[in-house]
Amino acid sequence: DHQAVQLDASLSTEELRREIKKLSEDASVTGVLLFSPIPEPFDYNALGSAIPFHKDVEMIFPGGFYPPTAAAIWELIRDSGLDLRGKKIVLVGQSPRIGNPLMDILMNHLQDTGYVITSLNKYGPQDFFRQSIREADVVITATGVRHLITGEDLKEGAFIIDAGEPYPDVEFDTAKERAAA
Repeated sequence: DHQAVQLDASLSTEELRREIKKLSEDASVTGVLLFSPIPEPFDYNALGSAIPFHKDVEMIFPGGFYPPTAAAIWELIRDSGLDLRGKKIVLVGQSPRIGNPLMDILMNHLQDTGYVITSLNKYGPQDFFRQSIREADVVITATGVRHLITGEDLKEGAFIIDAGEPYPDVEFDTAKERAAA
């Protein structure tokens, strides 16, 4: 069960923060989701920081937890038994919900394992983008750009995780011929 609450855009940032905090403190409210984009002149992070971590549905604000998709990708890697020691990992996408938290997870869990991680975004120089993916043992992508990566871009035997939403980032039909998983 959910209830959408539309806050008055004529309020100041501080007044909106107080309203969000009041909702968060309500015992009948089990979670708070702050929709974006936030209209000007409001600051998404300033408003979101009023949500306590235990009620932050997307878990994107400070509090010691990771957003569910980023955490699920890490669990998938861990449960797969994939040994990341010495691997070249490319992370495509730098969103606050997947890319950035996943980079943090990887860096925290893979210390002293000799891995190399490259973080790319879809707007970077395409020659560097394609070359980095071609050399990667592991490609994790989360941009939502349909078929941003094709089989031709991948190293033979690469491990691929596509968290692109609403569209898959990897062109499955060509990638399955080269990828290991």
